[in-house]
Amino acid sequence: MEEAVNIMGKGKVRSNFVLGLDDMEETLEFAEEIAKKGIVFDYSVFQPKKCTPYENKKAPDFDKVITFTYELSKIYKENNLKPIFCSLSSRSSIVNELYGEEWFIWII
Repeated sequence: MEEAVNIMGKGKVRSNFVLGLDDMEETLEFAEEIAKKGIVFDYSVFQPKKCTPYENKKAPDFDKVITFTYELSKIYKENNLKPIFCSLSSRSSIVNELYGEEWFIWII
């Protein structure tokens, strides 16, 4: 991903991680680490599927997803990054749904 940033530019390369497979704090630390390198951290939320090695692992609860998204948006702002949105996709990133012209976060 770092080489891709060298070619494409800061904020033009995104990751894709599954939120909930690893510790949330460690995941946020990693998101901050790669953001400093110009890589946009993106994620989808883990959902267990039958007949897989993770079928008994619990998905992160709603509050954890909201908290993670809030903290990730602060990392974006601190590193002058924006979520990478693809209008041709049904969903690019959960954080895209919280991002607008101005930085804002709403919490239910």
